[in-house]
Amino acid sequence: MSTHRPNRPVATVAGPAAQRRVGLLGLAVVMAAGLALSGCNTTAGVGKDVSATGSAVTRGANDVKSGL
Repeated sequence: MSTHRPNRPVATVAGPAAQRRVGLLGLAVVMAAGLALSGCNTTAGVGKDVSATGSAVTRGANDVKSGL
């Protein structure tokens, strides 16, 4: 047997100070997302550098191998 509970209001954030905190939190989330998305270009650049380093190591290893 289930009991029916009437809809109760959910506790809400009220007052200018609380609204300001919520606004600042939203701004911080948007700024963090912007930084994360701009980091994609940096990450791609690092990936290219690591790939170039790996290629150089491979070429060096092949040079040593052919010299033996």
